Amino acid sequence: MAGRPLKMPGHRPISRLEDRERPFSGAPRQSTPQRDPRLGPLARCLSRGRHGGARVGGVVPPARAAADAVAAREACQRRLQRVAQAHAMATQSWPEVRRELIDTLLHMRVLSLDVVETIEHWRKNGREGAVWPDPHTGDNYLLKMKDDTRWLADSPLGEILRFSSKSDPFFVVPSTGDAPQQPSNQMTPTLQAQRQQLHTAGGNGEQRRAVLPLQNSLLRRIRSAELCILQESVQARMQQQDGMFSVSPGADDGFMPGVVLTPPVPSVSAAAAAAASYNQQRHSPPRVPAPVALSPQPPATAVSSTPPSAAQSLQPVVEDGASAALRVPPKPSPPQPMQRETDAFAMFPVAATRSDIGEIFERFTARVDAKIAKSMETWASLQEALEDEGIGAPEWFWLMRRDGQDPAATLPSPESADGLAVFRLKKMSTTFGQLLHISVVDSAWVEDALEAVKARMFAWLPIKSIRATIWYNNATGEMQLNKDFEACFKKARFRWFQLCNSKGVRGQVMNCNRAEPPDPVTPPELFGIEVCLGQVWLRGCRASGGNLTTTRRSGTCAWNLVLASACLRHLWDRDAAAIAAAKENSAEARELALARDAAKEGLVRGLLSGDLEKLLSQYVPVRLQAEHERQQAMSAGGGGSSSSSSSGSSTKLAVSLAKALEAGAKRCRAVPGVLLDAAADAGDLVRRSVSSGGGYADGVVGLGLEGLPASLEALAPQEAVLGRLFVTLDWLGVTQLGGGAFEVLVHAAGACNRHPSPVFYVATSEDDTFVVIIPWVGAEVPAEEALFAACTEVLRTTQPMTTPPYQALRFDAPFDVRYAARTFEIPDSATQLELPAAPLPGDTNTGTVHLAEFSSLVVGPGRATPGRLCGNGVATTAAFAVQRPFAVCLFHTDIDDLNAPLSATLVS
Repeated sequence: MAGRPLKMPGHRPISRLEDRERPFSGAPRQSTPQRDPRLGPLARCLSRGRHGGARVGGVVPPARAAADAVAAREACQRRLQRVAQAHAMATQSWPEVRRELIDTLLHMRVLSLDVVETIEHWRKNGREGAVWPDPHTGDNYLLKMKDDTRWLADSPLGEILRFSSKSDPFFVVPSTGDAPQQPSNQMTPTLQAQRQQLHTAGGNGEQRRAVLPLQNSLLRRIRSAELCILQESVQARMQQQDGMFSVSPGADDGFMPGVVLTPPVPSVSAAAAAAASYNQQRHSPPRVPAPVALSPQPPATAVSSTPPSAAQSLQPVVEDGASAALRVPPKPSPPQPMQRETDAFAMFPVAATRSDIGEIFERFTARVDAKIAKSMETWASLQEALEDEGIGAPEWFWLMRRDGQDPAATLPSPESADGLAVFRLKKMSTTFGQLLHISVVDSAWVEDALEAVKARMFAWLPIKSIRATIWYNNATGEMQLNKDFEACFKKARFRWFQLCNSKGVRGQVMNCNRAEPPDPVTPPELFGIEVCLGQVWLRGCRASGGNLTTTRRSGTCAWNLVLASACLRHLWDRDAAAIAAAKENSAEARELALARDAAKEGLVRGLLSGDLEKLLSQYVPVRLQAEHERQQAMSAGGGGSSSSSSSGSSTKLAVSLAKALEAGAKRCRAVPGVLLDAAADAGDLVRRSVSSGGGYADGVVGLGLEGLPASLEALAPQEAVLGRLFVTLDWLGVTQLGGGAFEVLVHAAGACNRHPSPVFYVATSEDDTFVVIIPWVGAEVPAEEALFAACTEVLRTTQPMTTPPYQALRFDAPFDVRYAARTFEIPDSATQLELPAAPLPGDTNTGTVHLAEFSSLVVGPGRATPGRLCGNGVATTAAFAVQRPFAVCLFHTDIDDLNAPLSATLVS
């Protein structure tokens, strides 16, 4: 009986020794043999994690606690991979795999929370802004956590639980039900229902048998950890840097070095040189009226050396002429890669539609060896992949052997082609290319075909690796792997990656990493929609001697009111913190403390003497402070969203949105894609935002920001807040037409009784983000300053249509709308923006807030996909030709309670 597990009610004994020693197995630790240290520490309690009652830190040094949490999570992830492998190889029954999977996910959820919390605690101990490196790659571990579980959606484990193909490090999607909260916008239920239908049509449609439990005690921790990872992701996306990290030694405990971002700050001359280089590289004239040469700063915001005269006093900005003067040329498009002439095969797109590709596929595979054809994806899998109409749509290419002749001399067809290749782009935890099918009519050509297809994929796709699955088949009479076919992949630098199992058939996934050289250079990643906005809010502006020396331009508010509301909320928080600090040191606070102590002492005496009820009867009830403040706000007429939208005032709408954000702060809600920074040096804020390579810095190239830091420093502000919004998306369904035109599928449509044209909603690669097209033909076009409020009013009053009048939207060409930086002042800010009227220390112009704003919108079909089948879109007769002027808005369901777009841009 020694060594046998005890039988307990409701307990499943684990007989294998390695399972007993696995983390969170529940079995007692054995004295011999010793526990494998690679498995990480044991969890004491599911709800408390590894450290018992002290989840973060405790007596353990912060760096040691973070390292232990990371090691435990890595061990649990290896356990999760073993579960997936056991299910793929069918070595365990489905109930056993399901039980083990749920146990592992629950454990990994708690360990992931421990990682985020311990890293945050480590940062608070003198490591602000530091990055905790991944022990294997050295990358930011919080960013790794964001994506290192996305592979579960495409793994065989997806048959047991419903995993999200997006970022879900805490496995919230497998635990959620179908009970969404009541939305604020009328179109939100329709958009969510349509999106659910797309997921059901694209998947197998079967109901999941298991649901992952989610403890209520973990909800607040999960939300805080998700917000931390989101902020880390936005920061990294805006400051994508290569080779700009410096390692600083540990200062507190000497255990783990921290990686601190130290971007270099270029000089103004270097920035001007970059802008000049940009102007020389643009290849096409702008699609706007006569272009205006870029200057470091528009004339209206230039710094003068003399005080302003009476004629230079406040003058309203005429937005019609100013917006045209601020327009800048479009960004240059990168050239398309060329096909290598040294490859043994030339590749030509398959001219077919989704309806007839099945017959073409069967006609060609009839000429191919059955051992090769059955080793790749079946027609059923290819047909399922055809349902994807977004960036991951499969591309089909004929392979024509050169043999010293011109391959274009023969028209490719199922009877004349020498090979066929099908591949697609996959965005999971990493971006890779998936080779779905490759076959040739002669088995001796497999290696040459692989080299040609691999070169094409690496040259056209922004991927890190290529993966292909070789399936076991019975072409020889028994289920086995085609070893000759596998050897050809190995000669092409493909290596074993993992095993998979689909519908009872085992497959072997092969992976080939990009190596430069001999592989082509990674092409730039092109998106269908790129929105890049920036606002710099300045308070307490003063020059030497206390007088402003700036040509003064006035404005009511920013153009993008959601970004403005986020900046306003930050200013309000700063003021609230200053007021709270002042109250703590005031005489009133000291009197309240004495009164509280006296009341406490009296209550204690009454309780001990038994006269508590008599003592309480002597107290007189007074109005609570919270109730008093609430009644004061109601009597003052604090506006809601309805009053703000009806008035049409951009300033009131911005204040209303900021109040809504402040109310949602208790739920740890943040505006998607927005990053806020504050500092006293406004110029340094802007320099840091544009100095990093890639991401946000690439989006603002050409907007004239090289002269903005000097202009802001001349204003000498006491406080500056920089708000940045950076969003890149791909269309969910897009068809590239001739001459640069393209069509996008309409997801839903609505009608507004205040607008003559229907409002179109277009789905994107993100489930919670939609592009809204509002045609303004036949209606009064608002100015840029009033556009956001006008679009908000349209969206709030739009009712969903049962059937969209058009199935697609057709654009004649890609378009850019880019505005250079403009600086103006908002007078009487204490009244309009509800900022304190009391002057800041040393401020002589507190009633005025200065604002600098710039924006860029780039819309196109996205990455070129010449191999996509014809007919992936809709018939051209069912498309609505979008004519200028029209508005392009982004609607995000995460800020549905704001009932406002994330951005709004007029295309005229």
